[in-house]
Amino acid sequence: MSTRPNFGNLPVRDPDALDPANQSLAEALRKSFAVLKALMLVMVIAYALSGWFRVQPGEVGFVVRMGRVVGDRAATLLSPGWHWSFPYPIDQVLTVATQRERLVPASFMFQITEEDKIRGIRRAFQAPLSPLRDNYLITGDVNILHAKIVGRYRVADPVAYIAHVHDAAPGDEYPPEFEIMSDILQHAAIRTAAGLGVNDIYGAGQRDFLNLVAENARRTLADLDRAGQSLGIELIAVIAGQESGLEAILPPRQVQQEFDNVLSAEQQKIKAISEADGKASELLNRTAGPDHAAVSAAIDAEFEALLASLQADRDGSAEAGAKAAAALAGRMAAVDALLESATGEVQRIISEARTDRDRVVNEAVADHEQLKQMLGEYRRNGAFLMARLQTETIQEILTNPEIEKKVVPQSAKEYWLQVPRDTGPSVAELDEKEKKKDRTPPEGFINRNLTPGAR
Repeated sequence: MSTRPNFGNLPVRDPDALDPANQSLAEALRKSFAVLKALMLVMVIAYALSGWFRVQPGEVGFVVRMGRVVGDRAATLLSPGWHWSFPYPIDQVLTVATQRERLVPASFMFQITEEDKIRGIRRAFQAPLSPLRDNYLITGDVNILHAKIVGRYRVADPVAYIAHVHDAAPGDEYPPEFEIMSDILQHAAIRTAAGLGVNDIYGAGQRDFLNLVAENARRTLADLDRAGQSLGIELIAVIAGQESGLEAILPPRQVQQEFDNVLSAEQQKIKAISEADGKASELLNRTAGPDHAAVSAAIDAEFEALLASLQADRDGSAEAGAKAAAALAGRMAAVDALLESATGEVQRIISEARTDRDRVVNEAVADHEQLKQMLGEYRRNGAFLMARLQTETIQEILTNPEIEKKVVPQSAKEYWLQVPRDTGPSVAELDEKEKKKDRTPPEGFINRNLTPGAR
C-alpha cells in the first residue's frame, strides 16, 4: 500500500481536474463546435433549398442529371412555376424561351467606311467592288445586288433544341443557334438569288424574294428534321433589314444611277399598264356590264367550237360532224343567254337589232300583202295597173328634191346637156354608208352564217 507524501498543510488536488486556463479553453472549444454544427446544419438546409428553381412564363425547363435529361419525352418539359431538383453538381437546370421571337441577320452589303458615314453613301468615293472586302449576291441573269435580310424564328421543339443545339456554342454572347441559323439564311438567299433575275429581286419584287428565301430556309430545316438532326426551330419569316439608313436590297453604288433610271422606267411602265387595264375594264363594263369576262370567255369557246365543227365537216366524218355541230349549238345557246342578260352597249345593240328585225319583217309582210293585192288587179286589168304605176313613179321622181329636173322643148332637134364631173360619192352611196355606220363587225366577230354546209 502506497502512501502519498504530505507536505505540511498544502491542499491535495484532484489529478483529473483542469486548471482554470485549460478549463476556459475547453469551454470555448465546446461552444465553437456547437456553433460549427449549427452552421453546417444551416448549410445543409440551404444546399437542399437551393434545388428550388422557377421557370418563367413563356419558358420551359429541363433537369439534366449527370449529362442526361431527366424523364422521358412526355415528362421532360417543366411548365412555368416552381420546381425542385438536386442542387449542382448533381443536377443542372436549363430553361428555353419558346414564345420569344429571335432575330438572326444575313448581310451581303459592301463595306461601309467612316468616310461613307460622314459624306453619305452616294457622295463618298466609290472604290471598285472587292470580294475580299465587300459582300454581294449574284442573280440568275449575272447581275450584282447588295442585301441585308433578317430571319425571325422561335424555338418550336424544346427537346430537339436541347438535344442538338443548346450546347453548340457554350459561353457565346449570341444564342447557341446563331451561327447555324445565319449560315442557313445566307445559303437560302444565295440559292434564291441565283434562280431569279435582278428585276425579280430589286424594287417591286423584294417581298416575293424574301418569301422565297424563307421557303428555302424552311426546306433546309425540314431536311435536318428528316435526317434526325432537328434543330427544334421554326422560321417565322424573313424580313428586310436596315443598315446605316440604306435600303434592304440595293444595287452596287457604282451603278446606282443606272438602276434608278431603270426602276423609274419600270414604274412608268407599270403605271401605263395599270391605266390601260383600267380603261379596258371601263370599256368592257360599258360594253357588256360587270359580267363581260364571262361573255368574252363564252364567245371564245363558241369560236373554238365553230373551228372544230368546220374541221369535222372537212374531214367528212358524219359522227364527228354531228358531235361538233351539237357542241357548237350548245356554245351558241350559252352565248345567247349571256348576251340576253348582259347590260351596256351589248343590250343597246341587241335592242336595235330586234327593232331592225321587226321592221324588216313588217316591211316584208306589207310588201307581200301589197303584191297579193296588185296581183289580183293585174289579172283583171294589167294595162291599167302598169299605167298607174308608171304615173306614180314619175310623180315620185318629179317631187323628189334630190333629183335635178331639166325640161327639153319639143321643137328642139338637138339638146346638149353638160353634166359636171362629180368625184364625190353619190346620194345612194352616202345613204348606204349611213346605213352601215357603227355596224362594222369588230375584230374577232363570229359570223354564225359560216356554219358547216353553208354556201
